[in-house]
Amino acid sequence: MVHEPTADLREALLSVNGIGPETADSILLYALQMPIFVIDIYTKRMFSCHGLIRYEGNYEEYQRLFMMALPPDAPLDNQYHAMLVHKGKDFCRSRPRCEVCPLSCLRCPY
Repeated sequence: MVHEPTADLREALLSVNGIGPETADSILLYALQMPIFVIDIYTKRMFSCHGLIRYEGNYEEYQRLFMMALPPDAPLDNQYHAMLVHKGKDFCRSRPRCEVCPLSCLRCPY
């Protein structure tokens, strides 16, 4: 069992050459089961498409949005992120498939 605060472990991971925020947060969530939300390209595409945050926003802006909206719960973060990845892989690709997206909206630029 890990007894270090999530923020301290995250900083330690980020200090390792080659580990960025997405990788550090993936390790914390999936390997250590700590409550932290992982942001990936699908999340950015999906939430900017729906007008919730600008695409150019940085990782921390996106993560803050999720961390403020969701309770600190690793299984919830895991499931929520998995659902976003599932939708993103099917619809929010570099060439979006908005015409068949179950969350289609008028704001989507595609």
